Amino acid sequence: MPHLRLSRPTALVLALALSACDDEKFNAVEGGGAVSGEGCDAVAEVIAGNCVSCHSAGGGAGGLDLETDWYAAVIDGGLVIAGDSAGSVLYQRITSTTSPMPPAGLMGESNQTIVADWIDAGAEACAAGTDGTDGTDGTDGADGGSTDGAALFASGCTGCHGADGDSGYAPNLSDEVPGEDIEDLKEVIMLGDGAMPPQFDGDEAKATAVAQYLLDTFAR
Repeated sequence: MPHLRLSRPTALVLALALSACDDEKFNAVEGGGAVSGEGCDAVAEVIAGNCVSCHSAGGGAGGLDLETDWYAAVIDGGLVIAGDSAGSVLYQRITSTTSPMPPAGLMGESNQTIVADWIDAGAEACAAGTDGTDGTDGTDGADGGSTDGAALFASGCTGCHGADGDSGYAPNLSDEVPGEDIEDLKEVIMLGDGAMPPQFDGDEAKATAVAQYLLDTFAR
């Protein structure tokens, strides 16, 4: 098959402060990661839609994994100081004009405000079953995790491929997916390919859901 590239405590502070996706390759997806709402659940959506594509469990930039348990990563890693957004590395990086996260362009102000307000209000943890910290994300997958291909694509793939499959730095999915079958796509998703790391920690149900979504959406 062709080389399909689907998307793809002090030391931890330095990892976020100094490491990110390749600035020359990563292109922010305009409007692709905007979130509404407030509190921890909304912050979880901001992280999933704008940060996990670089800081994933399969090989997070700088060794920072925001996919497995983002809350523990930012709290235990010292990236967030509860009650002080201005002093928190996480907020500093998502608002920096000289060293931004995402590296090719800042998120919208509404996302920045969601994160700031959550930190300033005390950086409370999410309710159980809504942020992935206890192995679930509030959906009805067989293993307690999401198996909604569209949702998984949005959270894990759009940062590199774009919401339309062609507005990121990674290959155009409308060119890459046609001619592939679901097993080939699953293999790439689970094992990675080229610059794309393995996705979803080998979860075959999630890989299958995303592969089917790719076929339904980009193989036409």
